[in-house]
Amino acid sequence: MVACASPESPEIATVAAWAPKDDVTFPTGYPLVNPHVANGVSWYWNNTAGFGYAPEGRYIELGFCDFVNDDGEYRMCVHLTDAWVTFGYRCGYVKNEAAWPWYRVILHTDETENDF
Repeated sequence: MVACASPESPEIATVAAWAPKDDVTFPTGYPLVNPHVANGVSWYWNNTAGFGYAPEGRYIELGFCDFVNDDGEYRMCVHLTDAWVTFGYRCGYVKNEAAWPWYRVILHTDETENDF
């Protein structure tokens, strides 16, 4: 699961989506994005730019992260440097660079679907 929450209500996800790790981390290009669809979500990943998601079928335009406002409440993006999460950038409509005080939540398991 990849989610984010405001500092005022960290226990409530502002935006959240889930897909298997291989779907979330599927390379999709940069600056042109060919999103990878999983669980009704368009995921994008680039080791040197960012990763995130938008509603399935929605237009995605990257600087390093998606900055499109249409359906912004359902979008999230995190900057990456050499595949490591770095500062900012987007949780729903809230966008910011270095001073981003919002929470990012990234949960994963090494278990397979058949192990549950």
